[in-house]
Amino acid sequence: MKKLKTKILFGLFFLLFVILLLSLTGILSIYYLSQDSEAIIKDNNASVEYSINMINALEDIYNNQLFLIFNKTHDSTEVDYLKKTIVEKEKVFKKYLELQKSNITEVYEDNIVKKVIDLYAGFTSLIDSSSSTNDYSDYFLNQLKERYIITSASIRQIYNLNMSAIYRKNSTANQTADKVTLYMTVAAVSSILLTLIFILYFPSYVTNPISELTKKIEDISNRQYDQRIDIQSNDELKTLAAAFNKMALSLKVYEAQHIDELLIEKRRMETLVTNLQDGTLLLDKDFNVLLANDKFCNLTGLMKSELLGQNINEIKTDNRIFNQINLIDLQKNKALVKEKIKPISVKIDNQIEYYQILYLDIRKQFKTEIMSESSGYILLVQNITKYEERDIAKTNLIATISHELKTPLSSINLSIKLLEDNRIGDLNNEQLELLESIKLHSSRILNLVNEVLDFAQVETGHIRLKIKPASINDIIELGTFAVLMMLNEKEINLELVIPEFLSNVKCDLEKTVWIVVNLLSNAIRYSSKKGTISIEVKQEKQFIRISVKDDGPGISGQEQNRIFEKYVKSKSEPAKGTGLGLAIAKEFVEVQGGIIGVESKPGNGSTFYFTLPIA
Repeated sequence: MKKLKTKILFGLFFLLFVILLLSLTGILSIYYLSQDSEAIIKDNNASVEYSINMINALEDIYNNQLFLIFNKTHDSTEVDYLKKTIVEKEKVFKKYLELQKSNITEVYEDNIVKKVIDLYAGFTSLIDSSSSTNDYSDYFLNQLKERYIITSASIRQIYNLNMSAIYRKNSTANQTADKVTLYMTVAAVSSILLTLIFILYFPSYVTNPISELTKKIEDISNRQYDQRIDIQSNDELKTLAAAFNKMALSLKVYEAQHIDELLIEKRRMETLVTNLQDGTLLLDKDFNVLLANDKFCNLTGLMKSELLGQNINEIKTDNRIFNQINLIDLQKNKALVKEKIKPISVKIDNQIEYYQILYLDIRKQFKTEIMSESSGYILLVQNITKYEERDIAKTNLIATISHELKTPLSSINLSIKLLEDNRIGDLNNEQLELLESIKLHSSRILNLVNEVLDFAQVETGHIRLKIKPASINDIIELGTFAVLMMLNEKEINLELVIPEFLSNVKCDLEKTVWIVVNLLSNAIRYSSKKGTISIEVKQEKQFIRISVKDDGPGISGQEQNRIFEKYVKSKSEPAKGTGLGLAIAKEFVEVQGGIIGVESKPGNGSTFYFTLPIA
């Protein structure tokens, strides 16, 4: 009996060994099959490499040809070098084109290759014809650019076709290998379990229902609510299966109702966004485009298919609206504006229209307590043409009036100089005081007029800059000299904190000195008599920071947010002044590549600072 049992056991264990061996062999075979599948896409990889090399060679030919056309100052050596380079790149292009012709692997690839050959022939013939006739007109340049773009696009079709084939073949091979490996693994494990169960007489009627229940629970967790368990027994497992089936049915009903509600809300939202008069984009929390209305597409020149599903930061276009969107710092779970975004001018139907970009955080807008993170954003492109035109008209009117005032002011100043001339006659003390008062008020009015004209120049975007390397010491010296009389009148102590060795800055010297004078004038105006004003200069990476600190009444946080806007003055501002000085200073700083800001607390004075790039 023991002998028979030993034989049976030996035979069963031998069967188990065979199963293990077959399973291992099958898994290894499939693994090597998966490895060998990489060789299948070798030709596609070659086509991708040929396409990249052709695109690079074509780009070099185009760029060198343009360099020959637009750079007339090159000597003969440089011209010969450029022509030689073009010839070499043409050889490179033809080399890889021939390789591609002999490496057709996909359907329609031969048609695209023929198209590339024809387009490249047209491209080179255009260059040859222009070289012989020296015809470099705008028409030729446009034709050259158009053929370059079309040829490059056709080559990219070859690239895209083969890349798609690589992804498809690789994915199919990997999926097949993974499936077979999985099936073989499952078969091996099942065979081993069945053999062990047979050997050990394990009660399979217990393990099978439990295994089925586990699998169904995993499917339910993956939202597959159609799962059901059918157990033919009269024990606790049947009760458990009935409870499971009831739970799955309840979840399915709830899911169906929930989806219907979501679809209704989604349709409402789509209808609302589509019919908005403003250009509108709906973004998810990762700033991928979910929905775009027709107005936004018309303004940007992009189709919905080019927007939907794309990350707003990864959309490449020369459209001015998207250039302005780049000024917005998009961070996960928040949309922070780097700076106040200026209106964008867009020409539509031969008329200039102005648009303002706004970002709305859905969580912040609705302030829901259940939303721990942002669920998305809304981007609006609002038409503000009427308001902008009114603002421009107001600025032009003020500038015109100010310009007209300069002539009578010049006459008044000339009359003052004549009265001050002793050759005309001496004036008594009362007349001298009256003349000095007229002179003072005339100077103030002239400064006001110049300030308004400067702002009008800023508003119209006609700021003329003379960017040159300049010394910080020269800037501070000229600025402090201009306000020396004001400092003496209030007996203010001026402290300078300037390092001995500082790099020069790239700036317009006149406008930078104007900024320093404006900040010093404001500091003097708000400082008490015999107070202290300090100027501190320090280097911060690639910028020089200039700070002007006073001991005045300070500025509240609410006022700081608007202090650099036009016509805005501090509540503690004296009656005189236009509220334009800081607005002009901000424009002058930013147009030179720097930033301007303020640090202040009520009662503790203010520190105005601005930065300039190092030369």
